[in-house]
Amino acid sequence: MIRSYSKIGGALAFSLVIFTACQEDVDVRDKNGSGLITVMNSMESEGKFSRFYDAIGANGLRISDEFNGSGDSYEYTIFAPTDTAFGDFLARYDTYDGLDNIPDDLLRSLVEYHVVAGSLSAADLNGTTQTTVQEGEISVNGTTVIGANNTANVAVADRAARNGFLHELDAVLIPPTFPTQTILDIAGGSDFTSLAAAVTSFSDLVDAIDGGNGAFTVMAPTNAAFSAFLASQGFASLDAVPAPLLRTILEYHVIPGVVGSADIVGSQNTLSGEVLDLPDDTEIVATADVAATNGLVHVISEVLVPPSLSSVAGVILANPNFSTLAAALVDKDLITPLSTGARTVFAPNNAAFTAANITDPTSVSANILTYHVLGDSVPSTAIMSGFAPTLNDASVILNTGMGVTVDGVAVVTADISASNGYIHEIGAILTPPQSNIVTLASNTSELSILSAAIQRGELDGALSEGGPYTVFAPSDAAFTAVGLTADSVARMAPDQIQRLLTFHVVPGRFTTSNLPNGEIETLAGEGEENKININNRVFTITTPEEQVVDLTVNSTLDVQATDGVVHIMDAVLLP
Repeated sequence: MIRSYSKIGGALAFSLVIFTACQEDVDVRDKNGSGLITVMNSMESEGKFSRFYDAIGANGLRISDEFNGSGDSYEYTIFAPTDTAFGDFLARYDTYDGLDNIPDDLLRSLVEYHVVAGSLSAADLNGTTQTTVQEGEISVNGTTVIGANNTANVAVADRAARNGFLHELDAVLIPPTFPTQTILDIAGGSDFTSLAAAVTSFSDLVDAIDGGNGAFTVMAPTNAAFSAFLASQGFASLDAVPAPLLRTILEYHVIPGVVGSADIVGSQNTLSGEVLDLPDDTEIVATADVAATNGLVHVISEVLVPPSLSSVAGVILANPNFSTLAAALVDKDLITPLSTGARTVFAPNNAAFTAANITDPTSVSANILTYHVLGDSVPSTAIMSGFAPTLNDASVILNTGMGVTVDGVAVVTADISASNGYIHEIGAILTPPQSNIVTLASNTSELSILSAAIQRGELDGALSEGGPYTVFAPSDAAFTAVGLTADSVARMAPDQIQRLLTFHVVPGRFTTSNLPNGEIETLAGEGEENKININNRVFTITTPEEQVVDLTVNSTLDVQATDGVVHIMDAVLLP
């Protein structure tokens, strides 16, 4: 069961420098006039103490009247941090976005740690140790105030009020009730040396957690938990765990935001992108709610295993032969997409990356990586020759004539199974389409008239931004056969060109392996006059005017673009 954690404390040692309190230019007020809190409020316009003033009256603490009263029992000395000091304090404590995020009991202790009973001037305080209203101790040496966990300097002393003195501080004193260690400081303890070694092997992960980028909740496995995990997975030591696998496991233990023990059960999004789901009756939390300056730590007795480790992504992460691919997948946050739904990965081995002179896995784009992934679970025995759609919305060409190949690259090892699909090892990196339809047309010599027509018809924007599209693209010879040249196209009205070209474009990405059968609308518009009829058995297109085009004659089919497919044909479809 979850157990509560008693606060980690510890005084910090400081070198003491003796100062002489400056008494010049002090705003000395009539002690028969305003009370301390009223004095502080009156100086809010100076931009000095608005945050401290708000803290005193915040969250129902109801202590402002107490510090503003009359009589001996209401005499106080307040060490008031400036607004700038509170800004520095909140920058250190990423756990809190503002003072209103600090729990009432902690905020009260913070306020009361800056208040001493009695009306004490700088001269009265010098060289003394005082017990605060919070019951912690502070010492004053000249203009230096030494607290349990830090020091502050008195910038202006002896702001006098009816019931005491206010001394301006340049820093917030950290009471014993507040944490002073970061998450990774805590993880550096003697019972967490394995966790510390694992995390510090990834400098960017250290920066993410302790770099002032927000608050986190860390599920911290003990050394015993890591030992049990390594033994169960067959790793001789932490160093034997492939780095991408180790990183994924570590990120699965980090939850963005502060989630206390009362809320930790149930579904929590983790830094790895996977969801951590702890049951109500979990007993792995040995010590809960260890507070840090940037979040919380829950000590756990087991290493949490991400669901992805049984998937194709997990198998890749755990296989040293795919370590470069694994690092690239982790860097591009593709572990979760490869763990969700049925997947087949044509996985380049380490030798493939070496052959391509890729030494930095982070340089590989997500577009390239997802081009190696099919959105289905396909063993080698079920692979059929033809086009297969990939996760980057392109298609690879599969062939089973002489063993299985993908885009002409042979499968080295087939059917590495996982919980959600298969991995087929390949020895080269596949190259996805690099150009969109408009760029492809402009770079293809036999489509120069089509390219000119796209520009004249002002369709370059529409074809570049939309999609995916399938374009039945007339070759230059096809345009010439109907009397159209680049010069004549340049003289045509744009709307005429638009009508002609959009009749050649249909929405969707259709290779010859998945061409639709029957009538299909073109981008020319609605209505029967704007439909073409495709026969995917004999590869013909028939227009409403009974024009029949045979795609198997003088054609180059299945030319892939980033935003669609182009079929170069020897005819112009006439609407």
